[in-house]
Amino acid sequence: MKKKLKERIKAMENIKRISGRKGLRQLCSMILVFSLALSIGTAYLPAQTAKAYYDTSMTQFKTQYLDTDTFDVKGIAYLVGTDNIAKIGSTQTVYAVPEGTKIQGHTIKAKYLPQDNNQTVRYIWTGGGNVVGGGIDWISDYNSSAAFLEYETAKFKVLDYDDEWVIVWSNGYSPAYSLTEFHSCAAYLVQTAHRPGFYRVKRSQVWIDVGRYKSTTPADGEKVTIEADGKTTKSFVGIRLYAGIPSWGDSYRVPINTNLQVVSTEPVESKTKGDTNKYYKVYFNGKNSVDYMTYKKPGYYYVDARYVNLYNKGKKVPSGSSEGKIFKLSDGKEVSVYEKKDTTSTVLGALCNDALVDYFAEDSDDTWIAIWFNSKKAYIKSTNFSKTTAVSSGKKITNMHVKDIVNNQYIVMWDDLYNSSAYTVGVATSWDDFCLAAKSLPAGNINPTLVQYDKAVEDNYYTVKNSCFKNRGTVDIIVYSDLSSKSSDSGHMTLASPPKKDTKPIVSIDWYMKKDKLKKKKLIGKNSIKITYVYSSYDKYQLQYSTDKDFKDAKTINKSCAVANKHSDKPMNITGLKANTTYYFRQRSKKAVNTDAGTKYLIGSWSNVLKVKTKAK
Repeated sequence: MKKKLKERIKAMENIKRISGRKGLRQLCSMILVFSLALSIGTAYLPAQTAKAYYDTSMTQFKTQYLDTDTFDVKGIAYLVGTDNIAKIGSTQTVYAVPEGTKIQGHTIKAKYLPQDNNQTVRYIWTGGGNVVGGGIDWISDYNSSAAFLEYETAKFKVLDYDDEWVIVWSNGYSPAYSLTEFHSCAAYLVQTAHRPGFYRVKRSQVWIDVGRYKSTTPADGEKVTIEADGKTTKSFVGIRLYAGIPSWGDSYRVPINTNLQVVSTEPVESKTKGDTNKYYKVYFNGKNSVDYMTYKKPGYYYVDARYVNLYNKGKKVPSGSSEGKIFKLSDGKEVSVYEKKDTTSTVLGALCNDALVDYFAEDSDDTWIAIWFNSKKAYIKSTNFSKTTAVSSGKKITNMHVKDIVNNQYIVMWDDLYNSSAYTVGVATSWDDFCLAAKSLPAGNINPTLVQYDKAVEDNYYTVKNSCFKNRGTVDIIVYSDLSSKSSDSGHMTLASPPKKDTKPIVSIDWYMKKDKLKKKKLIGKNSIKITYVYSSYDKYQLQYSTDKDFKDAKTINKSCAVANKHSDKPMNITGLKANTTYYFRQRSKKAVNTDAGTKYLIGSWSNVLKVKTKAK
């Protein structure tokens, strides 16, 4: 009894020594611990007084929405990371807002300025903190204000911002809603859990769309006139809410060769002091694989006129042009577009690596290339110009696509890396199988999932043999360059197998009633046969018939397919046949494939033969 009393007195003395803001928080924790000690015995107290108190309830993560009557949402922030590329599956760190921060003049309750979110999540997931780290690289170990991880492409409501930070609201999130489920969560999900409240992200991590959130869209009924189509000539061209450099930066960024709707072909002066660039007004609505910045209708924005190639409405590119590409430029360099074959003439714009332009061979020479820029002929130096678009810089295999179908086989092409001398190409049962097998593969061994494999392929195209599809619905072609063996630098593409052998056609049946019994009659006449063909799951099919069992001098009927794997509702009436003659019928499917050479078809094997004899005269 005396021992318990001494321990209680010692705990109370510790409480008296606590002061200040940090002390107040410890005080609350120790009072709760002390109360627990009184109720369940002092055996609990010595093990806990040295640890912070964390709320282990799952209700703290329950979704709550921002009070928009109290707070003014200034815009939307789009999480992209410091590389300005929104990558699905990648995460960024979101941070706590410092204690005591006022937001839009309002004092914020402590519960909505979470200071120990990541630490709390760690405590819960490790089952009370008994497992050190729990096998996770915890973000709060590197920065105590790190609150949670959020996936790139996430959207936040913006409450305030400066050159360094953006204060946002998040509704809260938990990957599980019970302690049992949370403890068994996958490690990559755990650190995404967070309480609803105000947080902050680094300004360099996001794009912000501020004015658009209020109003930059045309009024209802307002007619929008598009004077030109514009094609961007630089990687990540900024989309801005006014002509100039907004304090919040770009609202959006689009990659090179993106088509834009240009409202006016007359560029306007910058509103930003010291900025000598001019800007085109565009009609824009962000949309990509994650529906970034997609509103109910487009709005007015501005882009740097130097990096937009205008194609004016009503003015076509003259005949005799071909498409070429800028390449081999050093990082940060660009090719100037001149009004004349003279570097002292007016500069119309600039082109960066991978920019696509129409050029005129007849007007070009070894020094100058004539191109179509801003709807007129202009000129660039020939040094960094390729007369083929299938080239690329760097080490990564890009733009994999089907070049052609030859001999019923895929020919797959990719952009040629101009620094590469050879490629390694394989055809695997699947990309996932290939990657899984590669993890445990001894060095120098060929991946067992490969069904076709070639090293030192010099060309940037490759023929996939039909034998690869034996008993398989799809395969993946995988390409590496000699510049990199990293899987992230490889290219891969899934290919569907050619059509399988078709079901044979059948003779149509006419069902009718006779003496209260359902009877059937094959629809075979003296000079005609009605055939019911089976719709395949492909785009087209062929029905062929002949009086010769080897189908010499056969007639072929081509049909488009409708519902997959279903008998036709209406039989096909084959007429003009001879009476009392045996005919042979067969069918096969055709799969349409988009290629550089246009729409081509992969053709399946002929079905088994249907043998039918017409009636005698």
